[in-house]
Amino acid sequence: MMESALGANNVETRVTVAGEAYMPKDGRYKFDFSKVRTSFDKAAVDAAIKTACDKVHATGKAFLAKVDPLIAKEDWDGSYKAESAANLALEPIRRELQAAYDRIGPGDIGVFQLAMMDGVKVK
Repeated sequence: MMESALGANNVETRVTVAGEAYMPKDGRYKFDFSKVRTSFDKAAVDAAIKTACDKVHATGKAFLAKVDPLIAKEDWDGSYKAESAANLALEPIRRELQAAYDRIGPGDIGVFQLAMMDGVKVK
């Protein structure tokens, strides 16, 4: 699960929700959107996701190879420990993907939200 400031996976929906929630309605404001990313390399994001998926699949195959014999022996404690170890092995993959996404992805809506909250009223 990727982190998200808003529950929508659609950027247009995110902007609409954030705009309504954060946009001041008591006059004109100036906003600094200089830190808001407006484009990204979709191919690089796709490659990062593919790399993460490949690692998850490899982790899953390794888990099945380890747990299947334990299940056959009805070693439930060992099976549980194998499952826990496999889940722990997924966390670095998730962190790595999140870091790549933060670096090369479309950006965090939180930056947009902060810009909207820090507007300066025009007199």
